[in-house]
This record gives sequence, C-alpha cells and structure tokens, in this order.
Amino acid sequence: MTRRDLILGTHRDAIVATAAANKATEIALVGSVARGDDDAASDVDFLATFAPGADLFDIGGLLADLEELLGGQVDVIDASALKPDVREGHRAMLAEAIPL
Repeated sequence: MTRRDLILGTHRDAIVATAAANKATEIALVGSVARGDDDAASDVDFLATFAPGADLFDIGGLLADLEELLGGQVDVIDASALKPDVREGHRAMLAEAIPL
C-alpha cells in the first residue's frame, strides 16, 4: 500500500477532523505523495483553506498535529498564498490536488 493510499483511505477522516480542529475548511493532498512519485525521504504536502480569523498558530497547529498523526514530516501550504494566475508551479499544484 502506498502512502497516498494510506492517507486517502486509512487516515482521511482523521486528517479532515484535524484540519477542522485547526480552522481549516478544506484540505487537499498535493506534491509527490499526491502524484505517487514520493520516496522514503519525501514529506507529505497538504494544501489548506482556512476560515476567516485563522492565524499562524492555526497553521502551525495543523502542521504539528498532522506530523503526529502521520508520523513524519509534513508541509502545510495556505491556499490563500497561491497565485495561479501568475505562477505555473501554483497552477500545477492546484491541478494535482486531491481533496480529502
């Protein structure tokens, strides 16, 4: 079973609950794990949309909680920081995103 399968299957509900507890209204798997080309050294990348009023403590809390849940390095990208109209990498991230 791949890490993508574990995240989308086994851990999906816990990830969504953890996101909600940290004021994230949406969360998606992105990056190498989403594409299926990750290796043992890859972190797990998530793209999150946060509720109005969320702050850096909420983003950091989500990151810490996900690292504890998944037992490894995680990166959380705030969707409001993306500029898909300007940056090709941001468009690619949105295109590959797997909503949870």
